[in-house]
Amino acid sequence: MPVWIWVVVAGIVLSAMMTARAMRQENKEKQEFIEAEGKIYMDRIERKRFVKGDSN
Repeated sequence: MPVWIWVVVAGIVLSAMMTARAMRQENKEKQEFIEAEGKIYMDRIERKRFVKGDSN
């Protein structure tokens, strides 16, 4: 087979690997953001309970 075919195939494989890596990183960042927002929400609920005097 000609060399250019191997170069094209290698480029496709490399592109797929980089896309998968970027997707994993993006999902990780989204998950961290969701967890941070959830913590903020839970802290707000806890403060409201404390202000109301509910110790449960």
